[in-house]
Amino acid sequence: MTRLALFALVTSLAAAALAACDTPAQPTPAAAAGAGPSGRLSAEHESCGATTHCEGDLRCFAQVCQRPDRSVLGDYQAAVAARRREAGDLTGALDAYVEALKGYEADKLAVPADVDCAYGSALAAARADRERAELAARVLHRCVNSTPAASSLRAAALREIALLDEVGLDPAHVARPQAADLYLTRAPARPKSESLAVTVAAEPPPTAKGWPDVQAAIASARPALVACWEAQFAATKATTLAVTMPMRAKYKVDPLYPDDGGKWVTGIDGKPEAAAGEADRCVQTAVTAAIKGVKPNGEWAANVTVTVK
Repeated sequence: MTRLALFALVTSLAAAALAACDTPAQPTPAAAAGAGPSGRLSAEHESCGATTHCEGDLRCFAQVCQRPDRSVLGDYQAAVAARRREAGDLTGALDAYVEALKGYEADKLAVPADVDCAYGSALAAARADRERAELAARVLHRCVNSTPAASSLRAAALREIALLDEVGLDPAHVARPQAADLYLTRAPARPKSESLAVTVAAEPPPTAKGWPDVQAAIASARPALVACWEAQFAATKATTLAVTMPMRAKYKVDPLYPDDGGKWVTGIDGKPEAAAGEADRCVQTAVTAAIKGVKPNGEWAANVTVTVK
């Protein structure tokens, strides 16, 4: 075979091979704009590689589609709330979240899911209060409905909602897209008394050497405190009993006999308020009896919270 004939054969075979190949598909307008293979742009809280991947006016921040229209004052109050909760000030955190919602309302902007979810989480932490537990379910349900199925916000919200099972949440309400009139419509499961734990915390934490002895004495009053819990559960079905009371240890001198010296006194600071509920009075009585024999060692003052759950 001559060189010319060989070249002609190779050329014809190459042409045949090229003809057998598929023609590369032309990109669709949506794909060219950055959409995924399905042609759908990412919704809020879904992943993205660039802003062109996000629908509407959403922007791509940290590989997540997020809205740029945020209330500065609303987000500031949400940040204050987060810091207060980290510091153990749950009531202060809830107050700040309410202010955050007001900030968004004043700016005529919808509350973002991340603020709503954080607010619902704080409310769930205060589930011993039935009114707050009911509101927690409503806010967290809203959070679940406004976040994508695989998002971390939605997963975290569902974990928080699960906490409300102990206070009577009916999960059927959460499974529906529309808000329920009431969420806590099921009788809460009664925990076994032997599984209840007693914790004692103080704010600010006392540095006096005698505080650990006081803390241990209160914790040792578990039988009396569990009885307080049982009475509250029978009346309210709340599975957590938390009572905060001002306490102090101080050296007291009798003004009538100052020369006789004084004595150390540890106890609840002031008289229990007449408006205090039965559970509060029950816990205060148990605490007073428990610390009666404790020898003070140093002066301190704090808000002491006794929790049974």
